[in-house]
Amino acid sequence: MASAVTLSVSPTTYQTTKYEYDGESWTIEVSYPLLTRQEAAPFFAFLASLRGQNGTFLFGDTLLSQPLGTGSGTPKVNGGAQTGNKVLVSDGWSASQVVLKGGDLIQVDQRIYMVLADVTSDGSGNASIDVFPRLRSHLDNASIVTSNPQGLFRLSDDQSTIVEAGPTQLFNIAFRAIEAL
Repeated sequence: MASAVTLSVSPTTYQTTKYEYDGESWTIEVSYPLLTRQEAAPFFAFLASLRGQNGTFLFGDTLLSQPLGTGSGTPKVNGGAQTGNKVLVSDGWSASQVVLKGGDLIQVDQRIYMVLADVTSDGSGNASIDVFPRLRSHLDNASIVTSNPQGLFRLSDDQSTIVEAGPTQLFNIAFRAIEAL
């Protein structure tokens, strides 16, 4: 999780001043265990196909692929003018349920958000969701994905780390990526 915040500390009083900018996004670091050449070849091809920072890919966290809340209903964005907000206004949830829990991931368009607090829908299926990062532009009635959410990413730099593990002929593959905004 990356947030654009500046902090300055006075050299004489040690008083701090901070400013929180709107910029927030995801960064990821992916590392695979030692792989044989046969196992590693598809990863080599995938990374090469991205052509450095030019290409993009969808990525999600398999350990957080299902919500801890019910996630039930047909949730949608309620209102399209929410850019920059920290709270996503939504509707279409099953009524009066804990639909999401803090730490759940959701997807809107090709952006992934983390839910920051438990979310209970009201009797009409409406819910306000505290999220990280801040909202990007989404259309009214855009679908909210609760199962296997993914975000759009690109490599952080034009060099992916691919390391051969010596005479064992096993490969260690690692790369870093940032959210493609």
